[in-house]
Amino acid sequence: MKIDVSIVIVNYRTPELTMKCLDSLARWVGGVSYEIIVVDNGSTDGSEEAIRKFKIQNSKFKIEVIRNRENLGFAGGNNLGAGKAKGRYVLLLNSDTALFEDAVSPMVNYMDENPSVGVVSCRLVNKDGSTQETGGFFPDLRRLFFWATFLDDLPGVGGLVKPYHPRGTGFYDEGRDLDWVSGAVFMVRRSLWDEMAGLDEEYFMYVEEVDFCFRLRERGYRVRYEPLVSIMHLGGGSGGGSEAQVMGEFRGLVKFYEKHFKNEVVKAKWCLRLAAVLRLVVFGFLGGQREARRAYGKVLAVL
Repeated sequence: MKIDVSIVIVNYRTPELTMKCLDSLARWVGGVSYEIIVVDNGSTDGSEEAIRKFKIQNSKFKIEVIRNRENLGFAGGNNLGAGKAKGRYVLLLNSDTALFEDAVSPMVNYMDENPSVGVVSCRLVNKDGSTQETGGFFPDLRRLFFWATFLDDLPGVGGLVKPYHPRGTGFYDEGRDLDWVSGAVFMVRRSLWDEMAGLDEEYFMYVEEVDFCFRLRERGYRVRYEPLVSIMHLGGGSGGGSEAQVMGEFRGLVKFYEKHFKNEVVKAKWCLRLAAVLRLVVFGFLGGQREARRAYGKVLAVL
């Protein structure tokens, strides 16, 4: 049987979230043929057993479970799962997402109708229904500086310099081409995934989708954000909290520059140090966030 889309979910110590995600897929995906590949990234909390139990209880759905002995990270786990994919498209779907409508078949149809698009994502919403930031533009030095200094948050600045992280829900009310979209919901053509050898595993977690989209754009394909459907994304489900997220993004940005802009690594690191200092002051001290003090203090120690 021809499979339209292979849905890859990486689980790392999030059995309850993964079960909710799988249950929502079983309830809502329709109109396309699909398979589900769940990669357990070395969890020791009973995740694998819970996933296999779900598979038995939902035998009419094609679910493959892959068990890793260790945590291979977001990139490594997704690469392993996508390597088993048989679909025309691969959909990377975070374990902390949940469908409340058929969000998969409209994205498949969109890709079928737009062959110049290599990657598409949809609207991501919080639990309260508000819209999340879902993508942005490549962090060249100018954008990195504006992001580091919060200048891209000022009204009107986004029109002058397309921001690395666009702010404000209004930006995501319309479909548009972006440089990159979030890896939380990330549909890519299987042929391109194979051609590009998947995600770069040196990133481990965070910024790997930016790198993938950069390489994809170099091949002449478009990256598209389309709010034609919505998927709930809780955020940070398997990231280990904000400290891991902060460290992952800052380290990932350094890796991105080392890989694609070697001559600008030193300048990029100074921008990142400035970003860490300002966030340490604004969030850590003025905002009284102990976790922010710890996270950005650690960033400054390693940059």
